[in-house]
Amino acid sequence: MSPLTHFAASWVLGAMITRSKRDCTLVALAGIAPDLDGLTLIPDIVTSFGSNPHPTQYYARYHHFLFHGIIGALTTAICFTILARDKLRTFMVCLMVFHFHLLCDFVGSRGPAPEDLWPIYYLGPLNRDPMLIWKNQWPLDAWPNRIFGFIAIGIALIVSIKKGFSPLSVFNDRLDGHFCRNLASIVAQIRARRSGRGL
Repeated sequence: MSPLTHFAASWVLGAMITRSKRDCTLVALAGIAPDLDGLTLIPDIVTSFGSNPHPTQYYARYHHFLFHGIIGALTTAICFTILARDKLRTFMVCLMVFHFHLLCDFVGSRGPAPEDLWPIYYLGPLNRDPMLIWKNQWPLDAWPNRIFGFIAIGIALIVSIKKGFSPLSVFNDRLDGHFCRNLASIVAQIRARRSGRGL
């Protein structure tokens, strides 16, 4: 699934389970942390320019291997727990969203060709066994991923209204405050129109 979907779903879980905006932010980041091994695409892009006869292929070799497993999950959860207020709760929720990311990738991260499957190496980078793969994995741009993404964003908006902060708080508190005020204003206008019709 796309990083945006992973982020929105993780933020929702963090906002619903943790007790502070800070811990929610850490959980949201934990939900996209497995894709750190996707940064291996950068040297591949750089070495593909010009007349380089031997461009690297780190992304194909290491994405879903370096950080999409138990080592990545524990590293992420421990690092974020150090920064958290409610340490035990944050540790547990970070592990949960990390594994939720792995589950989503397991079922819906195939490339365009039917054979272009992305396995999960749960013991990576220590070992390539066991290699977890599902042959019915749907493509990254398939309709189930899109629907799940829309649902995650929709739920994030609902939770934002209830909590008074949104996923934007992960990046900028001022922007988040502006967004939440506008969102609350829109909701108030809708409620006023509905109550006016009911009279």
